[in-house]
Amino acid sequence: MKIEDSVRIEKTGLIVSGVNSEIDALSKDEVKAEIGTQVRIVLPSGEEIETDVREVLISDSLVGKKNISIALGEIQGITQIDRGSFLYSIE
Repeated sequence: MKIEDSVRIEKTGLIVSGVNSEIDALSKDEVKAEIGTQVRIVLPSGEEIETDVREVLISDSLVGKKNISIALGEIQGITQIDRGSFLYSIE
């Protein structure tokens, strides 16, 4: 998934959001299963970060696209994930 936005919320930690047209036909439960419990984020610099997934929230847009928000919690030394980074499931 290409990360379009990220925000840090106190007590929740880092949340990233984006879209992936390859999963638009899947149910919300199938999307959550595809994402899994651990992810790898590849920053535009090439740096890779592996972290646990706390929660996955999925909403459907008016045009049938799934908007995915993933709560990652706290990541040591990271306060924001750059737009254009990519998120991959590692399970």
